[in-house]
This record gives sequence, structure tokens and C-alpha cells, in this order.
Amino acid sequence: MPIVLVRLDDRLIHGQVTVKWARKTNPDRIIVVNDKVAQDPIAKMTLPLAAPTSVKVSILGINEAISEYNSNKWEKEKVFIIVKTPFDALGLVKGGVKFEWLDIGQLGYEEGRKRVAKTVSLNENEAKALKEIADTGIKLIYQQLPEDKAVNFLEILEKHFNL
Repeated sequence: MPIVLVRLDDRLIHGQVTVKWARKTNPDRIIVVNDKVAQDPIAKMTLPLAAPTSVKVSILGINEAISEYNSNKWEKEKVFIIVKTPFDALGLVKGGVKFEWLDIGQLGYEEGRKRVAKTVSLNENEAKALKEIADTGIKLIYQQLPEDKAVNFLEILEKHFNL
């Protein structure tokens, strides 16, 4: 299963994903990975409607995604993975899912988070989770759109948090 992109974006499947990133990466399948979303029947019904019609959509919890990755269920498909939180991405990494880089797309501001980039706000624990991912050798990049310059997100983290 070639993973064409792993993106952290709390909006999950939306216009930028369907118009820009899916067109750039040309996936056969988008996999949304988040335990809460995987248990939400409304999200499971509506999220696939936002995806390009030619792309299959799976909405899985972390353990289910790891299991399906390890079973090679989609070995002949190009897969685009979207995670809602840094902890979702870290769970995949700890579960043995292999990818080279994580695109930090969007994490909106909420109480307790610090804005670190135009579209990214993090709290201390989220920053630590991302640093733990980076420590495995996975590159963290910040790239809102495919045509934007990719920025080293680890440098942004280290500027805003004492990691």
C-alpha cells in the first residue's frame, strides 16, 4: 500500500483535501483515522460525500487502521491518510505504520492551545506527540496547499515549545 500522503487536519475531508491534495496525490483511497470519528455514524455517512467520487473512503479507529495496514488490505491502492490529532498520527507510528513525512495542515485554536503557524495551534502535549513522531525519523512539514512551499515544522515546534 503506497501511502501518498499523511496529513494532520482537524477538518478531515474538505475542499482543500478534495480539490488540491487529492488531485496532487491521486489516491485510490482516503483513510480518516480517529477513534471518535470512527464511532460517529453521522460523520461516517457524511465524510465520504465530501471526497472525490472516484476515491474510496474508509473511516477507522487507530487500532483498526493499524490492523488493516498490517494485513496489506490495500496493498494495490494509493492511500491518503488524514488524522484529526497528533495523537492519531503517533498511534499509527507506534503501531508500525510506515511513512516518510507528516503534513501538518490545520489544527484550529481552542482554549489551552498556542498559535504556532497561520493554521496550526497546539498545546504542550500535542507538541510533545509531534516531537515524538519526529524523533522516529519522520519529517514534519507545514504545507497548507500543494503549491505552497513546504516548511520544516520541527523548527516551528522548537521555536514555540521547550522540547
